[in-house]
Amino acid sequence: MKIFVCEYITGGGLLGEPLPPSLAKEGDLMLGALIRDLAQTRVNGAAPTITASRDPRLPIPDLPAHFVFPQPFEEIDALWGRLITDAQAVWPIAPETDGALAKLSASVLAFERLLLGSTPKAVRVTQSKFKTLRRLNIAKIPAVPGSRIWETPPGSPSGYVLKPDDGAGAADTRYFETFSGLQSWLDGQPHDRAFMVQPFMKGELASLSVLFLDGRAELLTCNRQTVTLEESVFRLEMIELGAMESRRAAFSELAEKVAAAFPGLWGYGGIDVICQGDNIEGDDIH
Repeated sequence: MKIFVCEYITGGGLLGEPLPPSLAKEGDLMLGALIRDLAQTRVNGAAPTITASRDPRLPIPDLPAHFVFPQPFEEIDALWGRLITDAQAVWPIAPETDGALAKLSASVLAFERLLLGSTPKAVRVTQSKFKTLRRLNIAKIPAVPGSRIWETPPGSPSGYVLKPDDGAGAADTRYFETFSGLQSWLDGQPHDRAFMVQPFMKGELASLSVLFLDGRAELLTCNRQTVTLEESVFRLEMIELGAMESRRAAFSELAEKVAAAFPGLWGYGGIDVICQGDNIEGDDIH
């Protein structure tokens, strides 16, 4: 089987833009782990032929795959289209922000190739924090409440959290003691970006590593997150793998409910939750 592994950051998604070394390093870590695992699989007794695109600013890594650079003046979408066409299956790795993963996944299906990833519909829902919250509410899964910025949220004595609707992780997530302070900050921002407002909830933060397939879930690890505030901006400081295994039974039940509510999820994903005693509330799916 011919498989095209498309890692967005190292595979040309930032052509014409700065390529931060930290992002390139993270992209290469994911790319290397996936390619090495795929190389050990067998399809009808044979190892797959693996192809990956590569940003010409980066060296070719020592991996069991064929790397393809864009031709002079070739747009990255054109290169990806060629490689998708040449493959039988495609495994995309891309940020959800700005619809990058949804667009790439839709391209795979448009070329009638096997998509090794979540459906574009599922990606479009989970890339939006508000759509994710609405789906969780419909499924009656406990979740941190949220509202649009033009709605007045319920009073929160502990303060408010402001998140970009399509943001990744803690990126651009801010804390405000008062709703009026939040509104004042928004007044100075461009009006073309959607945000979600949530009450600040004190508790233990966890990130669940999960395998999804056809509405089912297999919980891999129960991880603790450490998040700090720097000038009112949240920063992810540390993730402790397996540090919250004592809650596995409850987390596993939550993962199964999330999988049933988002049946288009496929492969590795994460569920962020906040724990207050025995109460567990979903906060994000990625």
